[in-house]
Amino acid sequence: LVQARGPEGFVFFPEAAEVLRWRLAKDEDGRRLTDAWELTERMHKHLSPALLLEEKIAYLSVSSDPGAFGQIENLLQTAMSALVLGERRGLVHWAARALPALPSTVRTLETARMLDAAARLRLNGDARPLRSFGAFPDWLRFVVPNNLSRTSITVRLFEGAIELDARSNLEGQQLVLPQTDPLFVELSWDGEVGGERQTIVVTLRKGEVRQIPVVVQKLRLQTLLGEIYNLRRAAQIFISHASADDPFAAELRRELEARRLPVWVDARRLRGGDKLG
Repeated sequence: LVQARGPEGFVFFPEAAEVLRWRLAKDEDGRRLTDAWELTERMHKHLSPALLLEEKIAYLSVSSDPGAFGQIENLLQTAMSALVLGERRGLVHWAARALPALPSTVRTLETARMLDAAARLRLNGDARPLRSFGAFPDWLRFVVPNNLSRTSITVRLFEGAIELDARSNLEGQQLVLPQTDPLFVELSWDGEVGGERQTIVVTLRKGEVRQIPVVVQKLRLQTLLGEIYNLRRAAQIFISHASADDPFAAELRRELEARRLPVWVDARRLRGGDKLG
């Protein structure tokens, strides 16, 4: 049951603490839970504000008070503002440690997810909490630190797919992303005529190449900081040449196709007025 102990007390494993809290809350008149909270407040007055906040949130999560979760939201929002606007490093480390240990009913709140993302992004660009999102939430730009390092990936849109390439020093259109682990980019495009707009979030590790099947002429790409890139599929390149230049045309075609450019070559002998199709 006990995860850690020291001169000032001990810490339960999160799962054990959650079970014990719910057992206290099952008391018919709620007296045991109230007594436990009053004792905790009295004995822990000397603790840091962050730890007191953590304990109050844990208490409210099992309280029968109808306004308990509204209070939790307010407490989390206060912590969020202090962390993001004040860039409080102490809060960063507290949030990264405390949030996974809070009751599951709290961890799933939108504000808790915001706080978790904000804290982890400030700890070496850890972006793993964002994996669960199918599209970037509106609040994301608010919590991503502007001082993250930047890195570039190469993007290519060709027939049937988009390629995201996180290898270094490649030719092609460059997309500048915040340096997170993993890298994140949101792709969106219009569906078929009258269809809904499609959005997906793609993750990429440094040195990785990913191809995402999409049959579109243009895409919108968005970074974690809300920067927008628009990408269009290159028009097909037609190589017109004399038969004597077939070897050169073939080599040119290979070079262009190696760069994912669509190429069409007609190696037949054509006369003026002949159809190209």
